Amino acid sequence: MAIVKDAIIDIIPAIVLIDVLALDGVFDSGLTALLDVFGTANELSDGKHPLRVRTVGVRRHVQTALGMRVPVQSVEVDRPPDVMVAPALGTKTPQALEAALERRDVRDAVALLRDRSRSGARLAAACTGTFMLAASGALDGRRATTTWW
Repeated sequence: MAIVKDAIIDIIPAIVLIDVLALDGVFDSGLTALLDVFGTANELSDGKHPLRVRTVGVRRHVQTALGMRVPVQSVEVDRPPDVMVAPALGTKTPQALEAALERRDVRDAVALLRDRSRSGARLAAACTGTFMLAASGALDGRRATTTWW
């Protein structure tokens, strides 16, 4: 079993760069849960295969659903990510989700997800963030499962 574990670890890059995409109205707990999980993974890895996590945005200023400001880096960074994660949009009804998907910043985020996917980044999403993945075309021809209320 240790041989399999070591073999798997050997194929993981030395540093995995993860961009967590933050948009206005992001669910506070959805964003912070992702950041907490990645931070905990780093702490538990004993320095092996560290994750470099950036919180990025398609706008310079981002506020969560509860109004907290989120410091974000520009998506135009020096190195594209290995993984891009879209947290939940702060919507609770299908109508609110449809309206959110029409917002300019969300449409820009969908285009970014499409571009990152085409350039080889792996994509992930939580909760209603999966609807952005679907809108980007990243799920076309694939089965996907999500949870939402």
